[in-house]
Amino acid sequence: MKTEEVEIMKHRHVWYFILTNSRGATLVLVAILMAMLIGFAALAIDIGYVATTRNELQNISDAAAIAAAGKLGEIYMENDGSYNHDTDYESIETIAQEVGLLNQAAGLSIVIAGSDIEIGSWNADPGASPRFTSNTVDPDAVRVTVGRTDDLNGNIATFFARVFGDDSVAVMTDAVAALTGPAVIDPGVLKLPVGLSENQFPNNCKEPITFGDTLDSCAGWHIFDEDKVNANDLDAMIVGMIIAHPDGLAWLEANYPDMNKIPAGYDSPGVTSGETIFNFQGGTITSLFNSDVNNPAPIEALFDFWKERDDDEEYNFPDQAPFNLAGFDRNDVWVATVPVYADGVPCENPTGELLIVGQADIIVTKINGPPEKSIDAVIDCNYKALRGGGGNGGTIGAIPNLVE
Repeated sequence: MKTEEVEIMKHRHVWYFILTNSRGATLVLVAILMAMLIGFAALAIDIGYVATTRNELQNISDAAAIAAAGKLGEIYMENDGSYNHDTDYESIETIAQEVGLLNQAAGLSIVIAGSDIEIGSWNADPGASPRFTSNTVDPDAVRVTVGRTDDLNGNIATFFARVFGDDSVAVMTDAVAALTGPAVIDPGVLKLPVGLSENQFPNNCKEPITFGDTLDSCAGWHIFDEDKVNANDLDAMIVGMIIAHPDGLAWLEANYPDMNKIPAGYDSPGVTSGETIFNFQGGTITSLFNSDVNNPAPIEALFDFWKERDDDEEYNFPDQAPFNLAGFDRNDVWVATVPVYADGVPCENPTGELLIVGQADIIVTKINGPPEKSIDAVIDCNYKALRGGGGNGGTIGAIPNLVE
């Protein structure tokens, strides 16, 4: 055999050896990779199952919290804004637990422990920590925790993770629903150019307040926007808010024909809690309380007009002792909506631009001319059949929002 042929045969044997051994190594590698892929697939199935169950539990905690907070709002509406934990909590607990039993997570109806249904207060300030605090005095929120754990409802069984020693997994979720202030005040709703500090609530609910020549009343004046208070502009706005009403111009002509009237009516702008800013001024606005022989003071005219056209059906006049209103007839007072502004603790004389965080109703009982130059009112912390979504203080919506 020639030398060249021998060399060729040697190379053929080498390549044969390499190829045959590579095929064997590939088979081993494929087997290992297949095992890993099967393992990953198995884990993916378990992870997906746990994630699905977690979503089911979250839906249950959300629904239970909303139902429980809704019951809290119903209690406030039925009991003139009061809550008694000793007698009222059981109905809140029951409705949350019913939601759990009516829904399933991983094929099991969920039992919610009474200790996992917490009554408390919600702070609408995003910077607050914690935002939910357990509290049974004037609560406005409910937190519900649900789960599949060893202690309650049992852990979630795994399919393939048990190969690695994990036979089951515990999963828990929670949710907070709260009765919060309305997010929006519609255009035209605000008619009185005053506002309250958020520090008035809840301790000063149903308490009297005076808007006037005092710098420590936790309240102030505004002209419905970010501009500084201007007495002339405010006078015109007040008359304009009367004229904007269909009866306004005729009422002014009949009662105060000599009163200065602007050509067009004025509606206050809409307000969004947590976004709108008003410029406030403390003390008093003297011109609002000045009158002459032929005309009342602008603020007095505003009071006289709106006290007979306000939304006061919910108030049981004259028997309204909690509001210090015994002896007042329905048409003697004006139920007015005012903005609530963000403030420090303790509250200070409002000066400059302040964020609006809510709204409240005040019951205006009297306009005092000189020398007092002030407005007497009572603060109402009322619950209304509306949805919240705004900030702290004042009027609270009895329809809950999911907040966490």
